[in-house]
Amino acid sequence: MSRGFNFVSKEVEGKWLGERFSFELDNEVFFGKVNLFTENGVEIKWEGLCPSDDKLGGIAVYANVGGTLSQLKLLES
Repeated sequence: MSRGFNFVSKEVEGKWLGERFSFELDNEVFFGKVNLFTENGVEIKWEGLCPSDDKLGGIAVYANVGGTLSQLKLLES
C-alpha cells in the first residue's frame, strides 16, 4: 500500500512547521501558521478570519497536505 496523499517528508515538515504564511483566495489575503502535521493532514491556525468557515482565529485541518502547502506562500521571518 502506498503512502497517503496527506503525508510529507520530515524535510518539508521542518520547512513549514511553526512558520507564518499568506494565502490568497478570491482576491482576499489570509494569514496563518502551520501548527502541526498529523495522519489526518496539516493543521493550520488562521490569523483573523478562517477561509474555510469565516470564523475568527479558526483552526482547520486540510487532508491534502501537498496540495494545501503548494497554495501557501511562506513569509520572511
